[in-house]
Formats: sequence, structure tokens, C-alpha cells
Amino acid sequence: MASTWKKRGCLGCIAVLGILLLSTVGWATTGLDAPITRSAEIASLAHLKKYYKIPNFKIGGEYDLDDPASFASGGNGGVTLESLGHGSLRIGYIALGTLKKD
Repeated sequence: MASTWKKRGCLGCIAVLGILLLSTVGWATTGLDAPITRSAEIASLAHLKKYYKIPNFKIGGEYDLDDPASFASGGNGGVTLESLGHGSLRIGYIALGTLKKD
């Protein structure tokens, strides 16, 4: 009886590993730089979208809410996208109206 459970457990592990392998191969073939989301929810407005990058922005870490300058580039102790092998943080926006400088 115990050997039957071992066989079933082994087959279950092989099945799980097979599924993980197939999903990883599928993810890798889509390309790591492929966008995850659309550039704009309304496709006809996508050409209006502007972008800027924030280099060395830290994700995670701790935020001292009493000192806004301490988290201007992300949380203390956080990691940057560059350290994870990706590009700088990219922010997108669509500007509306007429720019007026004070």
C-alpha cells in the first residue's frame, strides 16, 4: 500500500514539474521585454501618451512619512529595477488642456 502512495506522489510531482516547465517555456517565448498591458485603454488615444523615466527608483523598503525627502526616490532599503536586470521605472501620462507656467 505504501508503494502505491509513493508511485502516486511521484507521478504528481512529475505532473506539477511538467506544468511548470510548459508555463515557463510559454512565458519565455513571449519575450521578457514584451509589454504586459496596452499602452492606453482607449487605442485611439495611445498616440497622445507621453513617457518619462525615473532612474534608480527603489521599490519596497520602508517609508518615513514624517520626512518626504527620505522617500523621494523610493523606500529606504528598497531595490531598484536596474538591480533586478530591468530598465528604469517608466511613467506614462496623457496631458490635457493648455500648459501655463506660473
